[in-house]
Amino acid sequence: MCRFFLIALLFPGFVTAARAQNDSQQSGETEKIKEEVRKVDDEWFHAVLKGDGDTLDRIYADDISFTYADGRMLTKAQAVGDIRTGRNKLFKLDHDDIRIHVYGDTAILTGRTQSTLRCCDENSKSTQVHRRFTNVYKKLDGRWRLIAHQVTPIAGQ
Repeated sequence: MCRFFLIALLFPGFVTAARAQNDSQQSGETEKIKEEVRKVDDEWFHAVLKGDGDTLDRIYADDISFTYADGRMLTKAQAVGDIRTGRNKLFKLDHDDIRIHVYGDTAILTGRTQSTLRCCDENSKSTQVHRRFTNVYKKLDGRWRLIAHQVTPIAGQ
């Protein structure tokens, strides 16, 4: 009886310790995933600024959902083509308020951006815009790919 009582007293401590170790491992894995996604997002960021269509082609999933602030949806070919040709040209891109949420093999990155860009026509004037953005990444074939991108204007800015 005494042995049963002792086990009953110690068992919750063992369970708590095992859960804490598991939570710590998951937290470490989540932080690793966040760093991987942040790295790919930085590659995306620099590729857009440089007009590097090859890098964008590698990062974008084949069936990416790419939505401009005006509501137009583009295919991968259109989104990469707009950058390659200069039809959509970003001259300055500053991101802040970056947040990453991980859900297994999917990560959602949100943030705020201040951009100087020329959009949709080589003859358009460049403008400065303030927007919120969402990038959704999914691990496909062993690497993080951008599966959805959307920007939304920030009212009053």
